[in-house]
Amino acid sequence: MKDKTRLRALAGRYAELLYSSSSAQKKKDWTALHDLHPRRPMFLLETALMPDFIAEEDLQCEDAFLRETEKRLLHDIRHVELIGDDYVLQDYFPVPWKIGYGDYGVGLQYEINPQTQAIVANHPLQDPQQVKQLKPRSFTVDRAATLAEKEKLANIFGDLLPVRETGPVTHVPGLTRRLFDLIGPENIYFWPYDAPESFHAVMRYLTDDCFAFYDFLCREGLLPANNGAQMAGSGSYGFTQDLPSQGVQSTEQVWGWVESQETSTVSPEMFEEFVLPYLAEVSRKFGLVYYGCCEQLHDRWERIERKIGNIRSVSVSPWSDVGKMHEFLGKKYVFSKKLTPQYLSVDEPDFRILREEAAKALQVRKDAGVELIYRDIYQFKNAEKYQKWAQMMRAETGE
Repeated sequence: MKDKTRLRALAGRYAELLYSSSSAQKKKDWTALHDLHPRRPMFLLETALMPDFIAEEDLQCEDAFLRETEKRLLHDIRHVELIGDDYVLQDYFPVPWKIGYGDYGVGLQYEINPQTQAIVANHPLQDPQQVKQLKPRSFTVDRAATLAEKEKLANIFGDLLPVRETGPVTHVPGLTRRLFDLIGPENIYFWPYDAPESFHAVMRYLTDDCFAFYDFLCREGLLPANNGAQMAGSGSYGFTQDLPSQGVQSTEQVWGWVESQETSTVSPEMFEEFVLPYLAEVSRKFGLVYYGCCEQLHDRWERIERKIGNIRSVSVSPWSDVGKMHEFLGKKYVFSKKLTPQYLSVDEPDFRILREEAAKALQVRKDAGVELIYRDIYQFKNAEKYQKWAQMMRAETGE
């Protein structure tokens, strides 16, 4: 009874914030931005990767599943109430389909480095001849277990906040991330010279594996819309009127997020020959594409643009030349500027530096077709610096 009371209180507060006038206006502004008719610059701080944003002592539920639900609700409520950025709540509580993934048949394994907490792969393909050992993966869904979780939550707070089963909403094929895991960083550099056929074979395999997964989602009816308060790209919402909000039946009706961080130090020419054709092939499966994440793009953007015609938003990382990217992107794309996380991560940020970085991006985008996003900050510590940042951003963006 205690757990139910707690969750109903949180769901009620969530609904109040969800249906507020402020929330409605933010949705309109995000949509206008991604429809390429921007009203103002948008700004967002990612708190999902901050383990101390919600402390264990903040949680009251005793049941493990309900405690995790409590944490998710409390996270969203706290972000809206505490930060003051352009964070938007989803208009339902999602219960992800329990999807099972087969393996690649080559013994790919992961372990966590105890010092850095980094997830490290064992890179099982060290000999080009081992590529022949790759096997097609299989996929399954446990409908009964998923629907049981949905029903449990709906019975508790479904009258206050809709509960909906949902498939993956962020579609990031991650071809070169999986390439990195399978063959390792050294072979990403060596194989294009020493074993080009094997490099292409792995990329072909990973592309076909991606298609098989999305065919599975579509065939099983597990593909939801992602044109709202879902993360469609690198810290970027999917709000747009150019994709359907319901009745999705194919990947051509959703956002895809295509990137290649692992090949950012590969030459643009080698990238175009060995990687870009596969990224372009995957991109054509989606209705709209968010391109990039943390990689440098100004040295290869023109090649990417020639090959991929459905890009709508582009990640401009701290390693990309802001001025050159502005010239390249013009008003044809959303300028998704990633702010430097180190500047805000410190205990006492230099707000002069924060302001200068934001102003530089806004100066070259006088048309306001820009979203300013802080990602990869891993400690919350205190709210004051983030609140001060949000206030500064509201002043800088003229809101």
